[in-house]
Amino acid sequence: AISFYGGKDNLDESRYLTIDPAGGQQAGITSDIYDVTGWGNLGASGKWSRQWSPQFYTNALIAYARYFSDSTRDQLFERNAPDADTLLFSRRIGTREDNRLVEGTLRFDSEWQASQAHRVGIGAQVTATSADYRHSRDDTLVFLDEHASARQWAVYIQDQWRPVTRLHLTAGLRTAHYERTGTMYFEPRTSFRYDLTDRLRVKGAFGRYHQFVARVVNENITEGARDFWLLADDDQVQVQGATHVVLGLAFETPAWLVDLEAYRKHLSGLSEYSLRFRRSGVDFQADELFFDGGGIGQGVELLVQKKAGRITGWASYTWSRIEHTFDGLNAGKAFPALHDQSHELEFVGSARLGRRWTAAATWIFGTGRPYTLPESQYTLTMLDGAVQSFIHVGDKNGERLPAYHRLDTAVHYRLPVGRWIVDFGLSVFNLYNRSNVWYKEFDLTESPFVTTDVTFLGFTPNLSVRVDL
Repeated sequence: AISFYGGKDNLDESRYLTIDPAGGQQAGITSDIYDVTGWGNLGASGKWSRQWSPQFYTNALIAYARYFSDSTRDQLFERNAPDADTLLFSRRIGTREDNRLVEGTLRFDSEWQASQAHRVGIGAQVTATSADYRHSRDDTLVFLDEHASARQWAVYIQDQWRPVTRLHLTAGLRTAHYERTGTMYFEPRTSFRYDLTDRLRVKGAFGRYHQFVARVVNENITEGARDFWLLADDDQVQVQGATHVVLGLAFETPAWLVDLEAYRKHLSGLSEYSLRFRRSGVDFQADELFFDGGGIGQGVELLVQKKAGRITGWASYTWSRIEHTFDGLNAGKAFPALHDQSHELEFVGSARLGRRWTAAATWIFGTGRPYTLPESQYTLTMLDGAVQSFIHVGDKNGERLPAYHRLDTAVHYRLPVGRWIVDFGLSVFNLYNRSNVWYKEFDLTESPFVTTDVTFLGFTPNLSVRVDL
């Protein structure tokens, strides 16, 4: 099998804002913002597999992946006199963030049906990764410029054991050696399923996981947080770890599935990168901008699915709580993670309308995600005459955005063309044009400061064509 994927997205959030004071007795304010981000992925893989016998199967995989994200923001801020003919103040700030990841992987897997009760799997993998990230302001002040590469070797063994007819057990161990830390990481994993009846089963799992390409949260209080990726080194950026515990109950018939799961995750090695304490100046030390901590994620998920008939679909509900704790942030107190969302509800439906037509709709509702509210900005003149600008903030992620919801719809027509099937699709994202807030932007130059809601896409139609050979 050979596969290839290439995609690029371009997001333009540029805007021009004008604030006209009531009565025209105060200075008018304009803000011209150029904000463009381009990102994308390129991936290719080749897999060779063979069933050597009814009991023995192997496959080998070689893969390449590349990710990039380039973000440029330039803001011109001006304050004019009431007569609009006199410029009282002008300031231009430009920032740029560039992130690159390139990864190559070679993997081998094998399965052996040792007996009726045991199915043994073994495998090995080697991965080479490089990561680059550069964050600069005004082309002169470089906050961070990181370039790193590393290899990772891993092997695993697992056994799918069926000691009795109703009980399915899987136990395994994965070990990985990471070049940048020179450490061996052990990752035990186990899961079970017990069939109480032909339709009712209880299930559970436990596992330890590590991630060496670290997701770092760039906490930007005034312009919205962004994520970027670096290779962990256990110095500036920690190797991320998670211990998962899952317990669930499922009831299934040929037409219906009801699935209930509860989970808890202990997280370690989390990283945040923040300029919240210093907004200007040249004597930044990169290690002063990184913070590391841990966290806990827990929740309950309920799924009700209709699997058969002309109309199929599912409804799902999730309650969750994700809290992080960093010694250097929020006075060491736990705070909601940026992706914490207490409640999420989703309805998905699909209907066959004759032999060639299908229609689908999805409605999503989620409670607002957290953000940090800035309270004031002040400047200090240092002993060497340099001026440093600081922001005073409230509780970290102590505020919530408005609730998120939207309706997506789609209709497809399948047309046979010889031995091929051509699928023509028309879909609409956010059918009722809900203005969902992505993040809030704050301009602290004025008092009271100016708040701008940056929103997700509104009503967006899409056309697609897919060819099944």
